[in-house]
Amino acid sequence: MSDWARYQKKRLHGGGVGPEIRSPAGLAKINLSGVPTSVKAALAPFSAGRNDVNIAVQLLADAFEDRFDTAPLVSGDSDLTTPVSQVCARFPRKRIVIALPPKRRSHQLIQAASGHFIINETAFRHSQLPVQVQRADGFILHRPATWR
Repeated sequence: MSDWARYQKKRLHGGGVGPEIRSPAGLAKINLSGVPTSVKAALAPFSAGRNDVNIAVQLLADAFEDRFDTAPLVSGDSDLTTPVSQVCARFPRKRIVIALPPKRRSHQLIQAASGHFIINETAFRHSQLPVQVQRADGFILHRPATWR
């Protein structure tokens, strides 16, 4: 069973409490028990403009340290094509499955990955935060109107 499948099974069957992080805006706690490090990198706070670099480095590090069998990657960004193709070429037993957000496609990324699927737009919209969220410091964050 893959790392991701074990994680999903554990989460679906109420597997214990583990380490948590707060989102960059301090909005919600996310349980990270058993989540591959490359997935954690996508969730962790990082500086703007370096998301792709952080994800790419962590994906490669996780592959070299044998931390996953199958890595899910939620992205439609072609900037991740090279790290995905490198992991797939150097580690033929490892799989990277791309979950493409609605209306975001990169044919190069799809070709480099082991598999892909498109996230249903309805499911994607239902997984968003509310229209307004207030941070602990009182600052109000607004969801862009185009995301609604």
